[in-house]
Amino acid sequence: MEKQKLYEKGLENYPKATVVLTKVLLLLWFGFAAYGMSTLRLGGLSVVSIVYLLFAFLMLGLILRKHLCIYCYYYGRLCGMGWGKLSSCLFKEKSGNDELGMKLAGLT
Repeated sequence: MEKQKLYEKGLENYPKATVVLTKVLLLLWFGFAAYGMSTLRLGGLSVVSIVYLLFAFLMLGLILRKHLCIYCYYYGRLCGMGWGKLSSCLFKEKSGNDELGMKLAGLT
């Protein structure tokens, strides 16, 4: 019996409404987290919230896209998060390190 691949019988491209909804939910999630951390104020400025948002943006928006999405079936296509399209605009296919990406994903 032939082993079935994960994307078989799946979606070639996710609907744009799904991508937009997941992005909105992700922004709300990080927004609420940053707001919750804003109680840890240092000198009137929530340094913790700013560092958290910068870390999340760099890791989720750039570094993990470089090391994980470039190996994915959805590279260049619309995945559930839209990161396949984003990574294809920013990075060449298979130009990262998937082992490092998996370690960083666990850290993130």
